[in-house]
Amino acid sequence: MAGLRNWLILPALAAAALLAALVGGASLQQAEEKGIGFADLHNSVLRPLFDGGDFSRLARPEFPVSLPGIRAAGTRVLFCSLGVPRFSLAHPDTVRLADVLAFFRHFSAEVPRRYPELAVVGNGRELREARVAGKTALFLALEGTHLLRGDPAVVDSLYAAGVRMIGIAHRFQNAFFEAPPGAGEHAPPLLPALPLGPHTRLSPAGRALLERMIEKGMLIDLSHLGEAAFWEVVELNAGRTPLIASHVNARALCDTSRNLSDAQLQAIARSGGLVGVSFHSPLLTRRAPRAEVADVADHIIYIDNLIGPAHVAVGSDWEGRILPPQGLEKIERIPALTAELRRRGMKDSLIGRVMGGNVLRILERW
Repeated sequence: MAGLRNWLILPALAAAALLAALVGGASLQQAEEKGIGFADLHNSVLRPLFDGGDFSRLARPEFPVSLPGIRAAGTRVLFCSLGVPRFSLAHPDTVRLADVLAFFRHFSAEVPRRYPELAVVGNGRELREARVAGKTALFLALEGTHLLRGDPAVVDSLYAAGVRMIGIAHRFQNAFFEAPPGAGEHAPPLLPALPLGPHTRLSPAGRALLERMIEKGMLIDLSHLGEAAFWEVVELNAGRTPLIASHVNARALCDTSRNLSDAQLQAIARSGGLVGVSFHSPLLTRRAPRAEVADVADHIIYIDNLIGPAHVAVGSDWEGRILPPQGLEKIERIPALTAELRRRGMKDSLIGRVMGGNVLRILERW
């Protein structure tokens, strides 16, 4: 019974302290950093909910992202991303865009009704209201643009359904990308390029997609994007909006094409954006099959030293097809990362930025 009372009382006390700080003129970022909470720039909890249709799964503590775990981690913000894996050009109607839009709308209505401590939000004002009320704010994201079938106007429908960030690339070919001349000699004719190919570029539709997202004020997620297309996005964006790489790591520490070079990390920082450090072991280390908490800290510290503490965050990818580090299998274990960063000499003020404050900085501008 005492534990239940604490679950009810502690969020209320935290909300009162946050409200006092905001009334005193602090930004949401500054107010939250006074107590180290957690904001996750990318998790894939929507995927099993979309597949199974059972929102009660969120209450079950055996899963990587659960309501008890969200509470225990002191979670302020979750970017909940839906990556749709069941897709092929041969059978594009296996998952329909209409189903995805309906899911986002249903999630936004049903989850806060079932779990009042969660709030689905879409702008800075709603975020502040949720945090003052002691709620965890959920932002919706889509991973991959293959379901849009090359139509940039679908961005409007996604925005209306609550989506505020789109990962423009995932694992599937789509009409927003094209291979460079000569690259498709051994590929079937007219087949779009894989977005993660290092030489794949944006198609005219892809460039129009970016413009539409910027016009709507949606965040652009560069994760899974090949290097040539990455630099095209940077050039087209021209500093108009902060660029996000929600779940990547430093290629200098783990040499894989999914990670970013120093130059790419610096380009994101110049846009005012964020790099979310991923918990997928193959993106953290080549030394062992499974990473440790120390490997995550290595990437955070490296990126912090390279581009500054204002541009580093966490993008766990829990509930995705990842092999998490030992000790970071579930959201409630995030204090292990905070402890490791302290052990490595990082000050609490900087840890607060990495673990949540930097995400809030981006979101407050909405």
